[in-house]
Amino acid sequence: MFAPKGYTPVLELLPWFMSSISFWYTGEKIDEVGWEGVEQRSIHHTWSCIQQSPSILVARLDDSPIEVSSFAVAGRSWGDSRFNSHFNLLIGTLGSGDGTLDDTFHSREVFMSEETARLRYGPLACLPIILPTDHVRTYQNNFDNELRAEFGFAPKTANPEISYAEQIVSIYRSGSGRKRDDYKARVAPDMKHEEWRYHWREAVELIPELAKPGPKRTN
Repeated sequence: MFAPKGYTPVLELLPWFMSSISFWYTGEKIDEVGWEGVEQRSIHHTWSCIQQSPSILVARLDDSPIEVSSFAVAGRSWGDSRFNSHFNLLIGTLGSGDGTLDDTFHSREVFMSEETARLRYGPLACLPIILPTDHVRTYQNNFDNELRAEFGFAPKTANPEISYAEQIVSIYRSGSGRKRDDYKARVAPDMKHEEWRYHWREAVELIPELAKPGPKRTN
């Protein structure tokens, strides 16, 4: 979904929280909370990130973003739902919500039509909702550290000299790494397997080729 430089689409938030929580919630933990628990926590933090944002805007292709916080946070309260009155987290555009402007009526089966959205929001209807990327990254980093603490790991350094993921990428690009065990032996031989998986996943986000089975080649 389109977003100008320096902004992040709301559409990207829920998948990020789902992925982050799912990474840690394995084995007994997922048996304890269930996938419904993972989803509800993800939804809660997605709305929390939105509500705490210094601004909520819509992206416009031919003009600068325009602030919509004054009404995007109004209406029915946001609970454990994927949508509020004005937008749906899985669609991410203004006017994709259920249209309910108070708590007197609410149906999960009823959504605003495009016609109603355009009557209500005018030229802003159906445009992507975006947040400042700096805010999103700060919230995500804090949440990441919350999960790390929950599972007994130290918080990530905000500005490390060179992260484990960057070291993995550097070895990959040099062509000297063959198997995942080779990387671990060189980067963090004494690190617990669970924490190593975390850093490996960060490296995979930078170099997707690392996720493929077999030798890790640069070409």
